[in-house]
Formats: sequence, C-alpha cells, structure tokens
Amino acid sequence: DALVSGKPTGQSQESSLVEKCRKRRRTMEQDEYIYFNPFDPVYQVSKEFLPDKLEEWEEDVEDHVKDSSRYAVNQAHLGEIKDMMVALMAIRKRGDMADWEMLSINEWFHAHKEFITQLDVLNLERLYPFYETRFVYPKVLKDGHKEISKMLVQISFFLASWQAGDKIDALVDVWTRYFTKVDSFFELFNRIHFPLVHAYFSRAEIAELVSSLVSDGVPGTGPIVYYKGKEKFRKDFMRKQQLNDVHW
Repeated sequence: DALVSGKPTGQSQESSLVEKCRKRRRTMEQDEYIYFNPFDPVYQVSKEFLPDKLEEWEEDVEDHVKDSSRYAVNQAHLGEIKDMMVALMAIRKRGDMADWEMLSINEWFHAHKEFITQLDVLNLERLYPFYETRFVYPKVLKDGHKEISKMLVQISFFLASWQAGDKIDALVDVWTRYFTKVDSFFELFNRIHFPLVHAYFSRAEIAELVSSLVSDGVPGTGPIVYYKGKEKFRKDFMRKQQLNDVHW
C-alpha cells in the first residue's frame, strides 16, 4: 500500500515491506536451487577435471566463503547500496532536496555504476573463462548479473530525468527495488557459486587466481578496503588470501 500510494508511513513499515519483497523473491527464484548439487554431471566440462576438491574446503567451509575475495566484493556492493539508502532516507526526512544533494547523488551513483560495470567486465574477460576451464558456469548466475546491470541502466535514465523539486519517494522506491534484487541474487549466488568453485578448484589454485587479479589492479579492491577497514584488510583479509605486502 505504501508503494502504491507513494506515501510511506514510516521507516519500520518500509523495512517490513523490503523483507516481504525479499521473501517473495526467494520463493520465486531460489526454491529450485535449495538443494544444489555441484557434483551433477551437467556442470562437468571433461573427465580430466573432476569435482573432487571439496575435502580441501570442508573444514570451516562457511569461513572459507566469508573470507573469500568474491564474497568481500559482493558485500562491498551491498554496502554501497545500503549507505545510499541511509542517505536517501535522511534526505526524505529533511523534506525538499537541495541542488547540491541532487548533484551528490548523481556523482555517487555514476561512480557506483562504474564500479559494478568494471566487475562485469572482469567476469566476462577473466572469471567466467577461468571457471569454465573446469565446469559450466550456471546460466542463472550469468543472467542475474545481467539483470543487475539492466537495473543500473534504468536508474541512470531515472536520474537523468530528475529535476529540482521532484519528490524523493520515487527514488527511494527505485533504490529499494535495486537493493532487494541485489540482496536476493547474492543469496542465490552463495548457494551455487561457491560449491562449484570448491568442487572443481583447490585452495591453492584459487589463491593463485586472486593473487594474479590483485597484482593486475582488479576493480573492487578499494571498496573492500573501505568496508572491511584498512587494518582488518591488511592483517586479516590479505593473510587469508595469501597476499603479501607487495600486493598492498
């Protein structure tokens, strides 16, 4: 009702509405993948590479996921979205949006869009080809990344038509839908991506990939440092990724 009327009645109701959207999207998109099986032969590229590496990851597998560079990049993506949501809610609470606020939102969004676009290029040029030497990368994950990119284009058009005096509610609505989409996709991503990677690649092979990407100046390092904190990134994250001070 709040979204239809364009008159949200409070932040608690909005949070409840977002959670309902998440649950509904999970039901629609993820039920099929709850019992995802990385050993399914449909993913195997050849008999030369078998899904026999999971034992290396079994100990503290949840930590291996949360300590991974890919998980860190996704959390930085979500962190940026959440920070902008906080800013938008603060602007709405103050009332009319000032010109400098509109300029700031546009500049910030285009930097965010560039960050995600660079990650898309990284997927297409480096990561997908690497993974697909061992397994067929699931179409549902590729499509998910494409849908997020399409949403960013839609938000770009929305902001381009934004004018002084326009209500912030419409932008809050658009941003909420973007957050819900990204959040639900990353949950699906975690269910499928990591079991496949852990089944087909050893820890040493993934560490070598990460080292190569960081050495080449992979996009996303800055946001990871920001959201993890400089000291935690250097003393904890880099050690677990087998990165040395040369990489820093």
